[in-house]
Amino acid sequence: MNRKTALPAARTALLLLLLLLVQRNARAAEACAPPFAPGDVARCALAADPGVRQARLERKVVAGKTRAAQVWLPSNPVVSVSAAGRSASGLSATNVYGNLSLEIEVAGQRGVRLGVARAEAAVAERRLAAGEQEAAAQALAAWLELAAAEEQRGLAGEVARIADGLAALAAARERESLTSPLDADLAAAEAGRIGLEAALVERRLRVAEATLATSLGLDPAGPVAIAGGLAPLAPPPGEALPVLIDRAIAERGEVGAAAMERQVLARRTSLLRRLRIPNPTLSVYAQSDGFNERVIGGGISLPLPLPSPIGRTLAGEIAEAGARQEQGEAAEAAVRRQVGLEVARAFAEEKARTKALARFSPTLLSRARVDLQSLRDGIAAGQLSIRDALVAQRNLVELLQLHVEARLAHALAVLDLRHAAALPLLGGDR
Repeated sequence: MNRKTALPAARTALLLLLLLLVQRNARAAEACAPPFAPGDVARCALAADPGVRQARLERKVVAGKTRAAQVWLPSNPVVSVSAAGRSASGLSATNVYGNLSLEIEVAGQRGVRLGVARAEAAVAERRLAAGEQEAAAQALAAWLELAAAEEQRGLAGEVARIADGLAALAAARERESLTSPLDADLAAAEAGRIGLEAALVERRLRVAEATLATSLGLDPAGPVAIAGGLAPLAPPPGEALPVLIDRAIAERGEVGAAAMERQVLARRTSLLRRLRIPNPTLSVYAQSDGFNERVIGGGISLPLPLPSPIGRTLAGEIAEAGARQEQGEAAEAAVRRQVGLEVARAFAEEKARTKALARFSPTLLSRARVDLQSLRDGIAAGQLSIRDALVAQRNLVELLQLHVEARLAHALAVLDLRHAAALPLLGGDR
């Protein structure tokens, strides 16, 4: 290929590369745009959560510490040069002195410092994993709350129209002296109560939108569109509680971070013990005086450790580090215990919510919606009185509302169990 054909080909390849980058960036931007599905929520929350970003930046901090720990020498070499004039018996001369000194470590402190830095890096990684799991779980919980609130708003609007229709019918029958004024007042009061519940549902919807928007890094004052409705999450695997607890202790980021923090404290204690060993300083010196004398020599110097409290022996620092190491062991045990308790609670909650949700018969729920629509016809046909219709309306509405709450509670319980047991939040268990 000659130069004339190579240049257009290079330009074409560059344009294709730029196009691919633009398309990839566009897809990444679209992935965090409404409407939000559950998978989008979990992914976008990780990109917007400040705690996750802080945990990711902590890895850069630890990388700097690791780089600092890789230095071979504890201090830079020291070069000193001095000059002096001499005179005796009418003669004068100039003396020049040079000295080079270098401190070296002989107790393996560098390796221990590297061990501390690597353990801190492992802590940062586990904290990041725990933060990502927590952020994704909170965002999914907010999505479920919003999905339930939207369904409740639809139900509240439907029920409010039915209640207003019953109130209007009762008022008309009262004007025709077909029912008592008390029945008309009861119907109007029930319609007002249902309207108040609809307003409360609207408030719940706005709060759920603000919560989800905040989790996604969006404006909490604006609406948030979601894809899909309130649907049950994938049920957790049918494993026994001890198996789930063992899995959580083995894979939860909090437990791993606590274990690695204990190792960091242990390595710091070991480093302090190594620092008690004095570092020798090697020196080389050269001297030239005015009488053509040349002196070259070398030497070694060692710090003279003095007993505490006269000199510094790091005894107090070592005692403090040992106590903190014991604290780290206690903290790890506390985290393990807390994780086990969280799994046990989530396990019991999921079982209870599953049984509660099973109490709602699909046939009964569908008939309840039909019965709500039929109340007006029952009154017009003389099959129901106003008071019986109001009692039936309240019971049927409570049934439908409780069903939505039960589905939300069950979905949140499954999500909580998956999070507590370190399972994939949206299913796909291995």
